[in-house]
Amino acid sequence: MSKELRAQDPVPSQKPVSVVVRTAHWVDYTEPDFSGFYFDLIRQVYTEPEFNLDLQIVSYPAALKMLDGRGSDIVLGVYNTDLNNAYFSELPVERERLVAVMTAERAEHWQGVESLKNLRVGSIEGYAFEGRLPASAKYAEFESVGRMLRMLQAGRLDIVLDYQSDIDVFLEKMNFTFAIKENLPELGIYFAFRKDAHGLALKKRFDQRYNILLESGEIWESMVKFLGEEYAAEAFPFICENGKCSLAPDS
Repeated sequence: MSKELRAQDPVPSQKPVSVVVRTAHWVDYTEPDFSGFYFDLIRQVYTEPEFNLDLQIVSYPAALKMLDGRGSDIVLGVYNTDLNNAYFSELPVERERLVAVMTAERAEHWQGVESLKNLRVGSIEGYAFEGRLPASAKYAEFESVGRMLRMLQAGRLDIVLDYQSDIDVFLEKMNFTFAIKENLPELGIYFAFRKDAHGLALKKRFDQRYNILLESGEIWESMVKFLGEEYAAEAFPFICENGKCSLAPDS
């Protein structure tokens, strides 16, 4: 075989880096068809052909357990206090939009978190909001938002805590009218990476690419695309001017 022919032989391609991503289902963020803001962000960071994404939706407790047990590389949408044995993205990917759902009668006397004293408060399994509530609150976790809202309607719960986008989907299906209060403390939401060399490499890649996407305006554009401009304005945790972004004071 001539040198000319050998020079035209294809160069063996490097095997793509596997990225195993597990997440709960978050409305508009991680949809069953693998659309949504979080999935869009992951695809912009870990691009083909360099990376091969393995995406799967599981329950929130299962997602945390799998990362801790080395069954996945990344978990999407966590507080940076949810896991002791993990790396977290340097910057938050959003600011939570947590709301309290209650009857109209109870809403008349609502004064924020202090109003939760001695009340029966429900949230989804794995959310672990009890540390943010008054000690006297009677906190419990349930499998579904629908079940909690039915319990609220029947008087078996006083308050339901959940994220605005998830609540909206269920309220549209119910004939009962609830009041929604939004003046709750807001925390940053992060991506978590398994705590080993592979996880650290993925975190470094994420932090580098996220900053580029943030300052180019692509993070904001993706948020608006999937959340709508009103929700995006509430969830976006940065102030950006002239291509430079910094965390908003309340993020």
